Amino acid sequence: MSAWENAYRRGERLDIKPHPEIGKIADFFARENVARILDLGSGAGRHLLYLSRRGFDVYGLDSAPSGLAHTLIVLERRV
Repeated sequence: MSAWENAYRRGERLDIKPHPEIGKIADFFARENVARILDLGSGAGRHLLYLSRRGFDVYGLDSAPSGLAHTLIVLERRV
């Protein structure tokens, strides 16, 4: 089991804030008419949630099933 999977199972690092530069990245994607985003190594979904709120069609992949499960929960709630 990976270190990330262990951390997510313990409830660690599930609700951390997006990286401060994600807004600039989202602005760039919007200017370039990007509609769909694939986040490889999406973890617990902090960037997927932000980008979803900005109107992008988001997808995430991660090797930690608990991180992906958390991502599905927050995306469904759109916290």
